Amino acid sequence: MEDCMSKRDDFLLLVQTGFLMHFQNRCSKIENGFNVFGLGEYHGYMGDAVRASYRIPDTMNCVEASGDFMQFFLWQKEEGQEKISCPVWFSGLDNRHL
Repeated sequence: MEDCMSKRDDFLLLVQTGFLMHFQNRCSKIENGFNVFGLGEYHGYMGDAVRASYRIPDTMNCVEASGDFMQFFLWQKEEGQEKISCPVWFSGLDNRHL
């Protein structure tokens, strides 16, 4: 039997890669130095990603789940929408799974 990554692992890899790409793009746009505040912001997002990874519904694959997560935390916020609705499957994240 082959060793393979779990749906959780795949989700975290997709989210981590997406955030790294986003952070790199954001930093490359900063002309006057490095945005240290951004590090704390992304660290919080990564903690949320770990918590969300335990809650992926059985009916959802890792690509769908990471898309939901990225859309909520990045894409909608980047578009400046005032009201951002959180997908039900990871609303109310807490540390009970950590």
